Amino acid sequence: MTPKGHAPALIMKRALPPSLFLVILVVAEAVAQSNPDLTACALFSTPRVEIFERCTRAIESGRLTDAERVLAYTSRGGAWHANRNLDKALADYEAALAINSTHVETLRRRTFAWRAKGQLDRAIKDYDLIISVKPNDSDMFIGRGVIWDEKGDPERAIADFTRAIELAPGSALAFYNRSLVRKTRGDMIGSAADYAEARRLDPKIGIPR
Repeated sequence: MTPKGHAPALIMKRALPPSLFLVILVVAEAVAQSNPDLTACALFSTPRVEIFERCTRAIESGRLTDAERVLAYTSRGGAWHANRNLDKALADYEAALAINSTHVETLRRRTFAWRAKGQLDRAIKDYDLIISVKPNDSDMFIGRGVIWDEKGDPERAIADFTRAIELAPGSALAFYNRSLVRKTRGDMIGSAADYAEARRLDPKIGIPR
């Protein structure tokens, strides 16, 4: 029986919305030349239908740097994913990664698309690459741990959640997910301890909203 407030499914922390992370990165990378289409492509407030048009126009303008093209493809890919057109989303992520094969946010978003298509091995492969680039990012271990669990490999899932906890001892998400996997393996004591710590760190975690 599932403990009160305990959701049956593991939780994966989502990436920033594509348009929002674009705003952050475009500013951070100090875009030298103003581009209204790229700006609209990047803005969180831009309607999705307009994102397709503005990102496409920016990409086809021939005026973007490689970094800007990666951001535009990734933003448009996120919009396609939100529209549940996974094939077009993956095509845009592939285009971005052809320019920068280790762009972490693009890889991370592609893991979501692979997962949605049920191609878990490909999602794992992308997480492996991300972790090789960012070995101290606890969220990446949580994400990969969720995929390992969905693949039916609880030992590797627990190992990833444990590594996430080592990197970020305050991660309620890592404790919560590890508690669920431990429960499925019959480790009720370990599961209860992890669940208690997850709720201590975040009293709302696991409560259906």
